[in-house]
Amino acid sequence: MSIALDGFAVLHRLGAHPDLFAPVRLDADKAARALVLKCLKAKSVGVEALRSIRAVIGDEAFALLLDGLKESEVKSILTRLDKHCPELKQARPASQRQQLRALAEDLSDPSPPPPAKTTAKKKAAAAQPDKPAAPKRLGSEVMEQFREAGKRKR
Repeated sequence: MSIALDGFAVLHRLGAHPDLFAPVRLDADKAARALVLKCLKAKSVGVEALRSIRAVIGDEAFALLLDGLKESEVKSILTRLDKHCPELKQARPASQRQQLRALAEDLSDPSPPPPAKTTAKKKAAAAQPDKPAAPKRLGSEVMEQFREAGKRKR
């Protein structure tokens, strides 16, 4: 039977006695970075959660974490948090990193969604005048004469 371990409590106690756990300091740093990064990549984490994470771990630690992210990680996180940013695809990695930092520091908000294109089409269709009615089809008498003339030629 396995015993459930409260990882947060253990990590908290490790952090309270860093001199005692000095041999695993590098491992603790890597684990902390990996845990925060995994949290940032989670689909359930939005802009407000990003700002809360930054507030909890502190400005300096968060800045170091952002600076250590790969370009692809920055882009994937930013794409999820700011889906409607028109400059995102053409932006350089440095500006993407700066944009992510601005979102985290509450200096900017995510871009609003673009206006729906279907409404413009509906407005244009409503503004067009009615189409002229289709010409009347030939009456049945004319069609009968045409058919009879075709039968005679054969």
